[in-house]
Amino acid sequence: ANEPGFNISASPGGGTWSGTGVADNGWYTPSSDHLGTHTLIYSFSEGGCDLQDSMQVTILPAPEVQAGPDQSACSNDQMVILTGASPAGGVWTVDNNGVLNGNNFDVQASGPGLYTLTYSYSNANNCSASASKTILIQDLPEVEAGPDQSFCNGPGDIVLTGFSPAGGNWTGPGVSPNGVFNAANSPGL
Repeated sequence: ANEPGFNISASPGGGTWSGTGVADNGWYTPSSDHLGTHTLIYSFSEGGCDLQDSMQVTILPAPEVQAGPDQSACSNDQMVILTGASPAGGVWTVDNNGVLNGNNFDVQASGPGLYTLTYSYSNANNCSASASKTILIQDLPEVEAGPDQSFCNGPGDIVLTGFSPAGGNWTGPGVSPNGVFNAANSPGL
């Protein structure tokens, strides 16, 4: 039902077609609205004689294929398991020189970038369909904690500076997630 249209030919040429899904010139357009078996009639007139012949066309349903939700990963990940595809038994392909290993996307071999993955499936009637999703492999940011610093042990907060990029979280004894250090809150230092 998802195949492109095609021309039906008959002999002798010059007649007209009628029936579900066919234009009078023989252009047939399969559609999911026309599932089932249909009779197409070819009519030809010559010398006052009207002739007709018919043929049966069966429109089979295309499979409903899903690729699943878009996915993302960081460039230091190894593999991304491709999830959400159905029905089972289809085949993945990828653009942009991405590398697949079965149902896994190989992050290391593919590198950072945006990739379109297509999941194709053919059913028992040899009807096929496909669906696509994207996978974004993000390059790792460069993280700089700033220069080493020395402080006297005493009360008071010290705001850590010189780090990039902004928006990260600090961890460690005596430091708050937003980069405020207090030596008094650092037991053992």
